[in-house]
Amino acid sequence: MSGQAIVSLAITPRVIRVGEMVTATACSAVGLTHVAFSVVFGDTVYPFDITKMWKSGGGLHYWRTEFRVNDPGEHSVRVVSDSAEASVSFEVMAPRGKPREPYERTYVLLPPKADAEWARAVVEATWDEHRYTLGGSADDAGIGDLDVRRVMLVNAAGWGGERVMREWYAEWYPGVDLSFVNADSPEQLKRVLGLPGAHHDAPLQVGLHDEAGGADMASHGMKGVCLVHAVVQREARKLDFRPLQDAGITVICRLGWGYADGTGTLPRPADKEAFIDAAAGTILQADGVDYFHVGNEPNNPGEWPGGPGGYALTADYVVEIYNALWYLVGKRAKLGPPPIDPYFGPGSDNGDYWAHIIEYIAGADAIFLHAKTQSNLVAQVWSMEKFADEPLWWQYLHLRTVETGKAIARARFWDAPVFVTECNPQRRGDGSLGWEAQNLAWIHEACAYLREQEVAGVAFYRYELAGDQAGFGLEDKPVILEAIRAEAGD
Repeated sequence: MSGQAIVSLAITPRVIRVGEMVTATACSAVGLTHVAFSVVFGDTVYPFDITKMWKSGGGLHYWRTEFRVNDPGEHSVRVVSDSAEASVSFEVMAPRGKPREPYERTYVLLPPKADAEWARAVVEATWDEHRYTLGGSADDAGIGDLDVRRVMLVNAAGWGGERVMREWYAEWYPGVDLSFVNADSPEQLKRVLGLPGAHHDAPLQVGLHDEAGGADMASHGMKGVCLVHAVVQREARKLDFRPLQDAGITVICRLGWGYADGTGTLPRPADKEAFIDAAAGTILQADGVDYFHVGNEPNNPGEWPGGPGGYALTADYVVEIYNALWYLVGKRAKLGPPPIDPYFGPGSDNGDYWAHIIEYIAGADAIFLHAKTQSNLVAQVWSMEKFADEPLWWQYLHLRTVETGKAIARARFWDAPVFVTECNPQRRGDGSLGWEAQNLAWIHEACAYLREQEVAGVAFYRYELAGDQAGFGLEDKPVILEAIRAEAGD
C-alpha cells in the first residue's frame, strides 16, 4: 500500500488466560477507513467488531475491540484498514484449575517457626473486615487460577530473605503480588496488619512531572498526580499550587538547595541550618501541596554540592536534615524522605543507603521512588533482569526497582502511600536520552505493572523540554500524552 499510514496496536492484560476478556486498542494520527479487527489462531481467522472508537483532543484516532479466546497457545490480533495495518502476537495460557467464580485472594504467609499466637494475631487484625487466608505454606499461598493472588509474607528472614522468596515466587508462581511485613512480636504484627493503609485498594493516580505538566493536566480535565519542584536556599519562599490542587490533582512538591549542576540537591554543612529554616518556612506557608520531599537522589554524586568529588551527601546527613524538618513542621504538612537513585552503584550499595534512611528517619507520610527502563523496549517494563556485578547483584535493572524500594520502605512504613515521581525509559534506539515519540505501549505496560504493585501514583518524567533533559520532554509528543490521559481516565 503506497502512502501507508502508521497505526499502533496494544493489547491488555499482559497475562492472558483461556476465557478471559482481551482488549485491543489501535491508534493513529490520521483517520482510517474500513477499520477491522481479527484474531488469528493457527490457520483460522476470527473477525471482531469495533466496540468503541473516538478522536482525542490531541487529534489522535482510536479504535477498540474486546474478545475472549478459548484455546491456549500463540495467537495474534490484527487491525487492517484501507491505508494501514498492524499486528501483535500474544500467548494464551491454559487455565490452572479455574474457580467456580472469579475472586481475589490475599494470603498471609507466616514463617515456619510461627506458633498459634502469631496466627491469632493475623485473625484478630484481618478476619472481620477482610477474611484473609492464613497459613504457613508458600505453595498454598501461590497456587490457583485466580484473577489476583496476593501474598503478604511475614518476616522473610524465616524463609531465607526477601530476595530468595521474590525469586522463588517468580520461578514457581509467576504473577503473585508479593509484599513483605516485618514484626518483632504477634502484637506488633496485629498492629501493622490492622493499619488502614495495610490493605491497598485505591486506583493508580497517573500524571506528569513539573508544574507545566500539571497545567496541561488541568487544561484537559485530567485528575492524577503531579510532581512540582522549587529551589529554596537561605530564605523561605511562598509557593501556591492551588490551581492544580483545585483541579483534582494530587500535588507533590520537591524542594532542594539546587540541582545536579554542581549546586547540589542539599547544601553543604555551612548552609545546613539556614536551609532547614528556609525549607520549613516554605513548607508551612505553601498552598495547594499534598506532600513534600526535600532533596533528590542524594546517593548519586551528580546531585552533591560540587558534583562528583564535592561534598558527599551521606545517608546520615540526609536523615539529619530530614528529621530536623520533620520536627519543625510537625503535623502541619505531610513529608516523606527524598527518593534515591536505585540504579547508581559504583562504590556504593543504594539498598544499604535507602535502608539506612528508612530505619533512622523520625517518620514518613509517604514514600517516593524513581523507576525507569534502560531503553524504550516495552518488554523491559516486566523484565526480571538484574545487575550482573557487585554491589548491585541483588537489584533489578529496569522498572522492578519499585519492588525493592517499596519492600524496604514497607518494612517500617506499611501504611504510607508509595508514589513513583519519576518514571521513564532511559535511552532511544540510537543511544540518545529520552522517549521514542510513538511509544504509547510503554505507558500502558508501565501503568499495568504499577497497578499490579498497588502504587498510589506515578508522574511520568517529564513534560517540559528543559536543557539536557529535553529528550525526556513530552510536551511535543502527543501520542504519549494521549496514552497518559487515557490511563488517567481508566
